[in-house]
Amino acid sequence: LPTNARLEVATAMDEVARALQPGAARLRVEIESASERKAVLSTRVPGDRPHWEEHTIDLSEFAGKEVVFHFISTLVAESEPGAFTAPLWGSPTITAPVQGAGKPNILVLSPDTLRADYVGMERKGRSLTPNLDRLRARSTVFRNAMTTYPSTTASHMSLFTGLYPASHGTNHAGKRLPEWIPTIATTLAADKYATAAVTENAMLNAQSGFMRGFDSYREQKSDDVWSSAGAIQKTFDDGLAWLQGRSSEPFFLFLHTYQVHYPYTPPPEYDLFRDDPDVPLPEDKAQRNIIESERAYAAEVLYTDAQVGRLLDALESGGSLENTIVLVTSDHGEEFGEHGAIGHSHALHAEVLNIPMSLFFPPIAPPGHSIETPVSLVDVLPTLLDILELPSMESDGRSLRPLLEGNDFGEPRAIYAQNFSEKGSQWAARTSSHKFIFEGEDLNPVAVYDLRFDPGEQDSLDDEELAREGRQWVQIYKDLVIENMTAAMERDAASRSDGATEPAAVDADLANKLRALGYAD
Repeated sequence: LPTNARLEVATAMDEVARALQPGAARLRVEIESASERKAVLSTRVPGDRPHWEEHTIDLSEFAGKEVVFHFISTLVAESEPGAFTAPLWGSPTITAPVQGAGKPNILVLSPDTLRADYVGMERKGRSLTPNLDRLRARSTVFRNAMTTYPSTTASHMSLFTGLYPASHGTNHAGKRLPEWIPTIATTLAADKYATAAVTENAMLNAQSGFMRGFDSYREQKSDDVWSSAGAIQKTFDDGLAWLQGRSSEPFFLFLHTYQVHYPYTPPPEYDLFRDDPDVPLPEDKAQRNIIESERAYAAEVLYTDAQVGRLLDALESGGSLENTIVLVTSDHGEEFGEHGAIGHSHALHAEVLNIPMSLFFPPIAPPGHSIETPVSLVDVLPTLLDILELPSMESDGRSLRPLLEGNDFGEPRAIYAQNFSEKGSQWAARTSSHKFIFEGEDLNPVAVYDLRFDPGEQDSLDDEELAREGRQWVQIYKDLVIENMTAAMERDAASRSDGATEPAAVDADLANKLRALGYAD
């Protein structure tokens, strides 16, 4: 062990088991060296404990020694005959001072379902996002950022890996990222970053691979598996609590909140748009639902922004912000009738695919600068690695550093999105001027939009030459699908021959959550 090392670990009682009234448990940590075996922690965990308890253990007396840690849990002696217990150990982590104070911290904020056009939008004479506006004024803003998939799991995995869904294969929470694919957290952890994530609900399921590389991965899960309400205040509080005492080491913190996601339940003090005398509600039930949903969504954006402001103020007052790369983005947007529906998992139009993206880091990202070049979530990881001067990884994206430095990519480029719906595969390609949407394996054209004159994608062009150009762009992506699926099958076969285990089945609570949110049958 290094000098001044310490062990950080949490203990709790399993939340599902608590409903069955388990007995209390005794949890111990023992350290074994060549000369002794010593208990360094002994704690009693009641069967009804509703929260995690954090423990920090000084390991100075073991400095320079090679040791083995034993984590031991037993049912307490006074339990009733036949009693059971279900204690948990959480994120055992050994920390020690490291050389690396000059490295920038990294904070990635992902308000789920945040549309690009609602950042900076005004409603009743006030901005919905004054705090994000304040940060974006000090950041470089990417005006034409696009997600890779119109749902939470696949798009966030693109953010984590720099790969399109065709490459990472994790298009819903019941799938698992192949073991050989590194993530942003595994890469930064290897570079001696402290890493933590706080997420909400089931879509960023730890079992899917999102947890890899994180020292601490906390999922805010409601006791009601049918609930998809956000918990942004608790999520940000947990993130700030994790940051306490980490001023001596660089950190990577990922915060994800479902606050903007349906169901829209803004606190009363932010629910300011429900009544609008200038726009009376129509008699038609479907149209009324669209308008009421959109107004509640706008209120959720307002509330979410207030919590973002609280987070940023805490970082700034603590002195962390000045040396922190802050990326704000989202996984997808939301439709409110622009193409005849409400939601996001069914289509590839602008209101669903266009997402906010801004980068705060004045040494690299010029404050107040806007970039019009279309960019994708797959570009985030290579960009961060480039800024940190870390080795590049296999990626479907490109570093955006040339754009930050006032240059361009020097060659035409398309960015892509994919979806699976009741109609089968859907594909979208976006260039600097046009958006192409196709469906089916034969690439049947759905729409061609000239974004220079039709950014809302309302008037599809009947132009065979443009459709042919779009099909060529999408074919590039389809070729990538075939290439990566072939490579994945070869690697998967090799893994099984090496004795690797099959992916774990989705647990019952997660399966219920997936169905509740419309992501599984």
